[in-house]
Amino acid sequence: MPSSIAADSQFNALADKEQIIVAYPSQSLSANPSRCWNWFFPADQARGSGEPAIIAGIAQTIQNNTAWNFDKDRIYVVGLSSGAAMSVILGVAYPDVFAAIGVGSGNRISQQPHCLRPRRKAMGSYVRRIPTIVFHGTADTVVPEIHGQEVVISMGMANALADPSFTNTNFYAPPSDVTRQVDSYTYSAASWNDVTGKPVVQFYLIYGMNHAWSGGAPPLVNGAGAKIGSIDLTFCRSNAQKIVEASPIDYIQKMQLRGSLFEEGCTSGAISTGYTEYYIDHEEPLAALQVFKDDGKWCLGELLEGHEFLIILPV
Repeated sequence: MPSSIAADSQFNALADKEQIIVAYPSQSLSANPSRCWNWFFPADQARGSGEPAIIAGIAQTIQNNTAWNFDKDRIYVVGLSSGAAMSVILGVAYPDVFAAIGVGSGNRISQQPHCLRPRRKAMGSYVRRIPTIVFHGTADTVVPEIHGQEVVISMGMANALADPSFTNTNFYAPPSDVTRQVDSYTYSAASWNDVTGKPVVQFYLIYGMNHAWSGGAPPLVNGAGAKIGSIDLTFCRSNAQKIVEASPIDYIQKMQLRGSLFEEGCTSGAISTGYTEYYIDHEEPLAALQVFKDDGKWCLGELLEGHEFLIILPV
């Protein structure tokens, strides 16, 4: 949500200091129950449609506002997690709007990194290099480090296709790679430059950081607080049906409660889920979930196709 990402990134303070304008697009609850950007849908991965068109439209509205005097060639998009994946899409789909992109704890998107020529074609007459900076933590259990590496590799290759003069795409041989320490974190900063030495793709790897906004407020995900394995599911079982039926979101209202918490004799391995028929790629969240399962800290069972985990707690 805008308020949380503003607090976590601390961009408002930066904007006041540097005299820049920051816009925080907000995902609707009806479009995604987690308020994440739908980077995984083909309709939301192209120019002129879906969420990329909406976000680019917000930037263009600001760009065309004559009340503000700013450099229209210096508009950037940066995101965290699902917002990071959307930043990659926006950079490729709207190179005429966004000068460069920032990718924080982000993951690969469909067709990336192996279908780069279609993405170059998607730029049309606007094709050009897209300077990219990537931040990722080595301890990220939500979006593992490998996905940050994939973004670096794929954007390096995409930039080489857009600008043949940029040929430095070997992930394992960046011209610049230094290691520094800030506060309690050590990080490495690698840069792949053009022939003049200007950075095209940069990769900041923060050692020990989980899924978080690097350099902002304390991590969004950490090991503090209650362990989900200790949660009493009695309240969920007793109240789930009424709460689901009262939901203003149509597909949640119609979802079927599944798992041994609600179904006698259930043998699917699910404990508390809702069958929403909302099919998405669960590969990455399941990989992260395995960490909790291995530690015996998970009590909601398996996640089946077309299902979402369901947890309802008293407040």
